[in-house]
Amino acid sequence: MVRDPTEREDDADKNYHRTESTINRRSYLKATGTAFVAAGLTAGTASANTGSESSSNGYHVNGWYPSWGWWDDYRPSDVPFELLDFVSISDFTPQPDGTVEFTYPSIESSVLEEFRQVDRDGSNVLVMLGGAGGSQNFADAVSTATRREHFVETTLDYLRTYDLDGVDIDWEFPLDISASDAENAEKRRNFTALIELFRERLDEAGSEDGKYYWLSASLSPQPWRAREHDTQRLGELLDFVAVMNYNYAGSWSSATEHDAPLFSEIDDGVHDYPPSSHAALQAWIEEGIPTEKINLGVPSFGVVFEGVLDGGTNGLGQPWSTWGGSEQYSTIAERYLDSSEFETFWDSTAEAPFSYSASQETFVSHETPESVKRKCQYVADRELHGLMFWQIGGDTSNHELLRAASTGTDDHSISDPSNGEDREVDDEISLVTDGVSDISTSTATLHVTIESMGDVDSAYLWAAYAPVGADSWPESSAGGFEVTSEGEYELSLETMQAGTEYEVRPELWNESGTESPDFGSTITFSTATGDKPDDEPDDEPDDEPDDEPDDEPEDEPDDEPDDEPDDEPEDEPDDEDSATSAPRINRFRLRNWSNPQWARVRVRWAVSDANSNLETVSLRLIDPDDRSVVDSKTVSVSGSGACSSDRLRKRHEHGEYEVSLEVTTSDGESASTRTDVRLQR
Repeated sequence: MVRDPTEREDDADKNYHRTESTINRRSYLKATGTAFVAAGLTAGTASANTGSESSSNGYHVNGWYPSWGWWDDYRPSDVPFELLDFVSISDFTPQPDGTVEFTYPSIESSVLEEFRQVDRDGSNVLVMLGGAGGSQNFADAVSTATRREHFVETTLDYLRTYDLDGVDIDWEFPLDISASDAENAEKRRNFTALIELFRERLDEAGSEDGKYYWLSASLSPQPWRAREHDTQRLGELLDFVAVMNYNYAGSWSSATEHDAPLFSEIDDGVHDYPPSSHAALQAWIEEGIPTEKINLGVPSFGVVFEGVLDGGTNGLGQPWSTWGGSEQYSTIAERYLDSSEFETFWDSTAEAPFSYSASQETFVSHETPESVKRKCQYVADRELHGLMFWQIGGDTSNHELLRAASTGTDDHSISDPSNGEDREVDDEISLVTDGVSDISTSTATLHVTIESMGDVDSAYLWAAYAPVGADSWPESSAGGFEVTSEGEYELSLETMQAGTEYEVRPELWNESGTESPDFGSTITFSTATGDKPDDEPDDEPDDEPDDEPDDEPEDEPDDEPDDEPDDEPEDEPDDEDSATSAPRINRFRLRNWSNPQWARVRVRWAVSDANSNLETVSLRLIDPDDRSVVDSKTVSVSGSGACSSDRLRKRHEHGEYEVSLEVTTSDGESASTRTDVRLQR
């Protein structure tokens, strides 16, 4: 949401993106907190307007409606509901006694009655409580059980009177950095109690009203906020969340920078994360919010810096003399993007556009339809819930940004800063990470498959890798050779540290290294330790992959499942001599990864073969009722060891399934195992 830049505080975040630029950009955020959307969770009584289906692109598009837009003739009937899954009405203000009131009483009945009567085209409409100017009473309003009850009941009155679908709680902010630890601890307890009460009461209301009320959240872009809340509990309670990934630049910035970068290269030793959308999302995921419940926040506004010299970077990362404030995207499109005085550039490091005029010495950070499509690609690749726009009234009259999000990732055009021209990026390109093999103390082999080149005639294949938790990404790279056709490829990873967990990702780049048609998925593996042979398994705990083979015989053959619980790795080797022994399954671990649309399971596996003849690993998701295979994946492997993490899924049909794994070798040996798993949201 658009907020006064003076209300931000320093923060930063960790980058997992290949960087090219050498510009040192810093970002300073004033104190942002956590804003929450509350609505019911019980799906059994959902009406037709549940919003449980994502768009045809597989993700949701959501946005906030600015009620003050009524005075600018932006009415609920002007909202493009056909492009939106969720619309949140901004805003309602809690009073100290817990009463909730519409912030603009003179237009309350006009705005809310029009929302009640307008054709919403299947969209869900929520009420937003609080906001930047309406949170001053929040702490008092939820300080006692009686006040929280009144808070929830008066909110429910609005939902039922105007046939609305949920509650968006925008408390800015639950935790105050100037308050004592005891005061913040009390706010944290009251905050969690409020969310729990909303879920309980809205579930009850949903059963009574025969409709589905949603529970979601809008979260701070400051990663440290994720550690100050009971985030694991929030991840259990919420249907989806929106991370407010904007206002990374403002009047506090020492140099021009991006307002909403997707990635960042900054590591200044001061902030605990370099600022970027990706890093903020990662922080919330690591603290307990499931990936499939997260929305990427997108601004329909930008920021303006004046008195900016070119500096050889088209104004990016340069000092400025005058803060030009924030402008809605509709104004930016007309005033800057359509002006012959301004040129728009693409920062391939931040994955963000910006415009600059040397004659006017003005720098503007903003979104474009192309940058929105790139963020859609990010959302789709990581199977996030969707995107959330602040605010939909800031878009152009023909809804350029929302239409770009609704259109999705098809044929998005990204400006290449090397020549200022547009380059079409075909989304039919498909790069798949198959796994890692031949792991030693310092080297390994990454296996990838280019399933489709799309309309790209050639590209350069790289592998980016670094130790898990490293300060910079990538620490190393491999490959860089030209590919012109689909097929299987290998990349040699070298100069790694022994006994270290690494993450690796294949990447396709154009010749100049300024644009990437596609990334493969990131996987982790561990190098062998230096104090034992590479063909001996690592002695790390079970929750880390055991990538290496074991030469020591045990009692049970490898082709029989272990008697341990089904989600534990199958660790017993074969009794036979190593010359004729079957391959080993060192790891076979499952995680329920389902959401309302998909029954999904993540399978993390590791296999090995003492004779270095690994050939394939096959995974299957089986319906136990008719023994049909509903999803499968076969991975080509080689050498003495390999590991990966793969997904199997079935749309809508949650319930009991069987997952099987079979590893085969080139000399005809095999080993297999299976386990049952319950896949539910």
